[in-house]
Amino acid sequence: MATAGGVKRQMVADMIAEHCLSQRRACGLIGITRRGFRRAPVEDRDRELRQRLRALAEQRRRWGCPMLYRVIRREGFAVNHKRVERLYREE
Repeated sequence: MATAGGVKRQMVADMIAEHCLSQRRACGLIGITRRGFRRAPVEDRDRELRQRLRALAEQRRRWGCPMLYRVIRREGFAVNHKRVERLYREE
């Protein structure tokens, strides 16, 4: 799945190649910073936690975030409740 940043990064690269624009101009037209264009995207460090949280939530539909947080902590994930709540809402 391509991220929004990855799509914009590709659009800037295409504009630079096809229309001979400068990096500054192409980034300005697409609406991203030049640093965002040059910098490599970071890997999602919560991927494993998201997968486990989703699996638990599908198994135990009636459990809310506090109970899922306790189970996640017992399984060895070193996370706090705020991070679990944020990921739970996003998923």
